[in-house]
Amino acid sequence: MPWNFDTKQFDPPLTLADISALSSATDQVFHLEDFVFFKSNQLKLPLSRAEMMFRDTAGLHGEILSDGWHSPFYQIYSWDQFSDIIEVLNHCGHQEAAKLLADARHIFYRGRSDLKTEEDRLEAGIDGWHLTPQEKERFYDIGEEFEKLAETSYYPDLVKWFHAHQEDFSDFPR
Repeated sequence: MPWNFDTKQFDPPLTLADISALSSATDQVFHLEDFVFFKSNQLKLPLSRAEMMFRDTAGLHGEILSDGWHSPFYQIYSWDQFSDIIEVLNHCGHQEAAKLLADARHIFYRGRSDLKTEEDRLEAGIDGWHLTPQEKERFYDIGEEFEKLAETSYYPDLVKWFHAHQEDFSDFPR
């Protein structure tokens, strides 16, 4: 989102109609990220489940590429959020990435799908730093495979989620 030096705030992102009209899938995804960020963080408007799932999946891509594979597990996403991301990846045709993420989630959470929040996870003694050497090796091996996929393909394909769930994305008052 461009910063407006005159108003000292972010300019609103493109409308959903404008985003849909863009010819590049990567541009659409990039502008959708701005749209969802602005709607939620700047305007404090609630996001639909489809919008949250898009946000989390696109955010995972950025988080991994900027801070590394481990970062989303240690501090950002819950078991349920990973489930949503896995659903989006499968929908977008990235079953291999979805499977890798599901395997890593299982290792990291030690199969405990009942741990819904970071607090639950920490109270159960699962902070990720206590993975066995074998778990840690497998976890990071999966990360290397996932990062290769994230760098090459799945980000632009997130536009498929938007187009399939467009009725669940709502513009905000301008």
